[in-house]
Amino acid sequence: MGTMMNRAMMNRAMNKSKMNNAKGFTLIELMIVVAIIGILAAIALPAYQDYIAKANATSAVAGMSGSKVKLAERYSVESLLNCAKRDAAAADLTAGKAAVTALPKIAYCKSAGTLTNVVGGVTAELTGAKDANGELAWTCALTGTGGADVTIKNCTAS
Repeated sequence: MGTMMNRAMMNRAMNKSKMNNAKGFTLIELMIVVAIIGILAAIALPAYQDYIAKANATSAVAGMSGSKVKLAERYSVESLLNCAKRDAAAADLTAGKAAVTALPKIAYCKSAGTLTNVVGGVTAELTGAKDANGELAWTCALTGTGGADVTIKNCTAS
């Protein structure tokens, strides 16, 4: 009976030590997990940076859409790519001049026909010019941090 009791106590002690050894992770398992996370981060970070640059470029171009419409309207009415502020003037019938309405300065307009906007280091430039048919045609160029290697629809990197 004494040997049976000793054997039972030894079995319990061995089972207990096996259970203690089975808890937790080994060092190699943790190193494998860290390596996998490192590989995923190395792949994901450049993709995320490209995504941010593309989002900034899109935002820069989209931000100028209202100004683009205003400049196109001025071109269709006056045949000029003028984005400066203009004060109203009364008609001068003796000189043959019609009345001129006041117009505000067009936002993002840096020079005649050129709109420029910077978002997150990406500079978008829309340039309006008269095409062969006399209609207003737009070209778009991206420059700056991230913009030099990113293209979006209808806009190229320069």
